[in-house]
Amino acid sequence: IKYSMVYLIWFLFLFCKNHGFDKLANITRFLSFFWLCAQSLLVIELSFQLNDYIASNNSGGILVLASGLFAAAGIWGCTVLYDSYAGCEEGWWFVNTTVVMSVLAMGLSVVDSVGVGLLPGTVLFAYSVFMCWYALLSATSLECNPTADKSELDSHQKSRAFWMVMGVTGVCMGFMIYTGSKIITILTGEEVTSVGDVVAQKEAAAAAQPGMDEILTSDVSDKTPLKVQPKAEPDEDAADATPDTTQTDSNSACCCAGLATSKPSEMNLGEPKEETVFFHFLMLILIMYCTMTLTSWGRTDGAPEAVGSSVEPDQSLYIKISVQWLTFGFFFLACKVSYNAGCEDESDQCLFCWEGDEEEA
Repeated sequence: IKYSMVYLIWFLFLFCKNHGFDKLANITRFLSFFWLCAQSLLVIELSFQLNDYIASNNSGGILVLASGLFAAAGIWGCTVLYDSYAGCEEGWWFVNTTVVMSVLAMGLSVVDSVGVGLLPGTVLFAYSVFMCWYALLSATSLECNPTADKSELDSHQKSRAFWMVMGVTGVCMGFMIYTGSKIITILTGEEVTSVGDVVAQKEAAAAAQPGMDEILTSDVSDKTPLKVQPKAEPDEDAADATPDTTQTDSNSACCCAGLATSKPSEMNLGEPKEETVFFHFLMLILIMYCTMTLTSWGRTDGAPEAVGSSVEPDQSLYIKISVQWLTFGFFFLACKVSYNAGCEDESDQCLFCWEGDEEEA
């Protein structure tokens, strides 16, 4: 059915006019906002899990080395931004905001009471610089976007940027497929499992659950035959009741019990339904996002940002930079959850608030 729907949609697109594709591209521009938010959560969650995994193996040197590499990447990115993308007032504010918020995030991540670790802060630094550069690629001014007057076909720099963006998206997509809906555990206060723990949990679940081949080919012919339960003593008040014997199958607890009468939807053949819905939803908005990247977040006719109206480029610019701001918000919220998880007394769980000061007053 799924493949039939894909071919049907492809066939209908053959009769769709160009203005229909233009509207679809503009719709995907705004729907891409949701994938970029999910991508930010994926990056933060991946950094948390890698930090916990490396720290649990007592590999402090590797943790420092990885954090240094991400910090160096962020510093190099800042030099590029200040050199080529901060010439206009808009770009200057975006770059400075990125640097200030990244410094605050890295400082907060190394505080012992927060308990986040060094690696997540440096990963956020590098990723926020990437998002700032990604947003300024849609600027219409040459002072903020050196390639604003060139189309993607005529600019090797834009082509390299496209593959860099798709590389980050590919890594996040692979991690999304691997972890499923667990990407939001950093915001819910649930226990965050490391990469090694996720592997161990999946292997244990697979070992505890028999496969379909084992269920369908299991031989139950040599099992204990049916047993007849002893008939209960007749009650004087139930003299007219007809005698009956109850047979129970002693194999009812075996792996294939009830298989013949159970519906396919009732069998536990894979991931829970919420995992499946979550995965398909993310894949849907990912497809919308990839559709947007094909137009380089610009116009559907391929014209560069500096040519024509600035409506579409400005929309793309602020959609992407707003996601960067939300990324900092996600990280600070994850720090709050980590801080509260380490507090034994609930009255101490007040990071970024002043409940304690009010009580003292």
